[in-house]
Amino acid sequence: MNKKATTEYKVLNVISERWSPRSFREDEIPVEKIRSLFEASRWSSSAFNDQPWRYIVGIKGSSSWNNILDCLVEGNRDWAQRSPLLLLVCAETLSPQTGKHNAYAAFDTGQSLAFISLQATELGLYTHPMAGFHKDKAINAFQLPSSVEPLVILAVGYKNTPDILPENLKNIEESERKRKPFSEFVFTDKFNKASEIF
Repeated sequence: MNKKATTEYKVLNVISERWSPRSFREDEIPVEKIRSLFEASRWSSSAFNDQPWRYIVGIKGSSSWNNILDCLVEGNRDWAQRSPLLLLVCAETLSPQTGKHNAYAAFDTGQSLAFISLQATELGLYTHPMAGFHKDKAINAFQLPSSVEPLVILAVGYKNTPDILPENLKNIEESERKRKPFSEFVFTDKFNKASEIF
């Protein structure tokens, strides 16, 4: 199944080919590829170079993987249990530079996660971030300090056929990818006034 984005303008292949499936194979991911994901993450930009992203790694078969899976809401847990790699994505909200709250920690962590997703695509892997999880469970399971905020859980793996999914998810998996036109999010002069550049 080819879900490569049909773009109006040229973008990098890893951008047009990246999408978030729910159908994963259970094949083990070589450790070199996992390290490559975090190497990409490492070189993302961040305010004051704080690098506030924090990742808890769960490789299938480990207690970390079980604990991360247990934090997911049931709907996500049902399909994510096939993923060989689960990451709990967190942001350190206390800046080591200033000792104060880092208002950009979540933004910077999001950039770091985007780097992981694009690097995964380059390596033939797919990622699916999930907001549907119990933060309190994650905080307790991994004894997160108060300054570390859990943001999302990321499933990583090799894409499988949609046929293994329940019918409702299979339909989503096979549906056409769509994105808003520039006129809905690119503005000049005044907010909500569509840019005349495009």
